[in-house]
Amino acid sequence: MPSLDLLRMNNSSLANVSEPLAPDNLSNTSSHVSPLSGPGFVVFNVVLLVVVVLPVVVLNGIILLALLLETSTARVVRLALGSILVSCLIVALGLAMYHISGVILNLAPVDDPSRIPCTITVFLLGFGGAVRLVFMATFAVTVYTVVKYRRATTLQVLAVVLAVSVILWIASFLGASPLLSEDIVESQYVDSLSCGPRPINLSSYIFVGLYVIFFGIGSFSITILFLVMTVCFIKSNTISDKDVKKAMLKFGFFLLLGNGINLLGSTVPPFIAAFIVPPERVSVKEEDMAFAEVIYIAYIMLNISLVPTPILVPVYFKPIRKKLVYWLCCILKRKKMPIRRSSTATSSSRATEVVSTGVQLI
Repeated sequence: MPSLDLLRMNNSSLANVSEPLAPDNLSNTSSHVSPLSGPGFVVFNVVLLVVVVLPVVVLNGIILLALLLETSTARVVRLALGSILVSCLIVALGLAMYHISGVILNLAPVDDPSRIPCTITVFLLGFGGAVRLVFMATFAVTVYTVVKYRRATTLQVLAVVLAVSVILWIASFLGASPLLSEDIVESQYVDSLSCGPRPINLSSYIFVGLYVIFFGIGSFSITILFLVMTVCFIKSNTISDKDVKKAMLKFGFFLLLGNGINLLGSTVPPFIAAFIVPPERVSVKEEDMAFAEVIYIAYIMLNISLVPTPILVPVYFKPIRKKLVYWLCCILKRKKMPIRRSSTATSSSRATEVVSTGVQLI
């Protein structure tokens, strides 16, 4: 009998030792490997940082400097365009923080990294995206004002646009401020590697919906509305000059393309973060896996949304392009010759001058 009891005890001990090796229990242990760990995610961050973010920062900085030094374009137009460039720099700063932290945390893993840098990163992306969207709409309104009320006092128009710009900056900051609150949107690292927002309650979805409606759809609708109003005003005043039509066509293309890409880059990632994985349907580990799989898509879209601005601004704004060409060709001592117009211009030529000096499109 003692030998039988000893045999049973040995079998029981053997079963307990082998139990953790069962497939069902294996999935619940810490042996789970994140799809973001390894060289792939490091390369992803390094490539986007070097190929997209840093060149965008440099180009936007140079264009912003050219915009400040260029004086032939109306100041109200330069103010709106400058706000767009600054907002792109804010988004680029947020993306730089994300990519650098992604590389550091992958090469030097930390079990529970601080949420403060992640919260700042998410806020910069949301704040900069909101400013980009509203000032594309403001740019359309500004050009309409310059074209229609070209005889208005410059200081009056500048004062109004400056006041509106300050209000829009404050409204964008307040609109993105819920991203700083852990009670509304929780900013954390997926698998301690990738920073991003995570919805935690109904207020999270309400915030995403209001953000998309006001900053995304609302701004895009205003852009289209005032673009149509500007074109209709030119047509209703019997302006048939081909240069005006060409300028307005390219102006409209710039606004729609720029605001369309900004809309996708600023609103699709929040939708992905909020709705791609319903938290009540999956476990925490499955939720982390699903978020990790869509992180690549979300941050690629955010990076791509930065690319058009430093390309389209020199292409469609003649004075800035001439300033950049002058700087690049300063070795050849090329001088920019001023263009003088006759004081006896017709109504059509005056309208052309308004578009060329206010918007300066080719």
